[in-house]
Amino acid sequence: MASFLVPCILGVVSIVSVSCKMTTEGIVFRSEDVSPPVITSFSQVDHDFLLLDFSEEVRLSNLEVRSGTHATLGSLVLGEHQLNTELLPCADDGESSPQNDGGVSVSVNFGADHQLEAGETYILSGVAHDQDGNSLLFQIPFRGYNSKVAGVVLSEVRTEASNTAKSNAKIEFVELYVHTSGNLAGISLYNAGDDKFGEYVFPSAEVTAGEYIVVHFRTMEEHAAGCIDETENDLNVSTAPDSCDDVRDFWVPGTAARLGKSDVILLRERSGGKIVDALLYAESGIKDSTQKKLVDAAQLAVQAGAWQGSDDVATWVVSDGLANTRTLCRQNISGTSIPGASKEHWFVVADKSATPGQANSTERYVKK
Repeated sequence: MASFLVPCILGVVSIVSVSCKMTTEGIVFRSEDVSPPVITSFSQVDHDFLLLDFSEEVRLSNLEVRSGTHATLGSLVLGEHQLNTELLPCADDGESSPQNDGGVSVSVNFGADHQLEAGETYILSGVAHDQDGNSLLFQIPFRGYNSKVAGVVLSEVRTEASNTAKSNAKIEFVELYVHTSGNLAGISLYNAGDDKFGEYVFPSAEVTAGEYIVVHFRTMEEHAAGCIDETENDLNVSTAPDSCDDVRDFWVPGTAARLGKSDVILLRERSGGKIVDALLYAESGIKDSTQKKLVDAAQLAVQAGAWQGSDDVATWVVSDGLANTRTLCRQNISGTSIPGASKEHWFVVADKSATPGQANSTERYVKK
């Protein structure tokens, strides 16, 4: 079972004990450890198995799982008596666990009778006590594990919007193609040019090989009621302008623009997990400051094997000519095969050749 790191906002409160004794000279404080334990990493190994790495040996208490997020903490889902913890064995040499040098790993198991909903948000909270009486209160957000992740790849990208308040609005989008049936829960989209909003994480939705999925990269304030995620079988419940007929639409929250004409898009099988596809593109006159902002994400894509190139902008797709009627389109998608991702596989299509929710145009844009 492969584990993956889950990025999280960790809420903690430290409780420390101070040891002292009375002498003829007065109160003397003992030089004991008064530092609380620290969580060094958190990962989700399977649908019923979480792993916490601590900086030292600990005992956990008051464990519980609640639904929702820090802002909307919901009802109790699993109480302490429904959660089993286990201190993972040390390495054969008797020293620290290989997962956490100098510390200890603790597993938290739900059990087969307590399945969490794939893609739903939860909070794991509890108290970690070390051997010196110091304590750490923690709250860790995570999502229900998706054990049948759909195979998807990037297919088409529109970086420019127009008439966003009108009925003929054109909205930035990222189109995905499904090459292997499964569930979208937890799959994430991230673009490095957007450093304010973070990743978009899909809700639970069963999809079939051959489907196209259109993720609209903003929600129109004037048409918010019609910006509906199509997670069920009816693919026409989204009624906002630019919705695609008979194609699964999703809407990224917020009204601000997020995609740039130079950007790096990463597609992960789950939040914080393996990068399964990437698109690196830049205008020929990209500014040094913009390129520097994108390089870290580009390196991740290359290291993961999701991009056949390098972090050198010369190996990225040239995005000159992008407009609200012209998109970047992939040219090597077919059937259930997983296409390669490189500069040779993408180009800007001709004017008015955007095809959200349909097979991509092969007409290349030529600057006049």
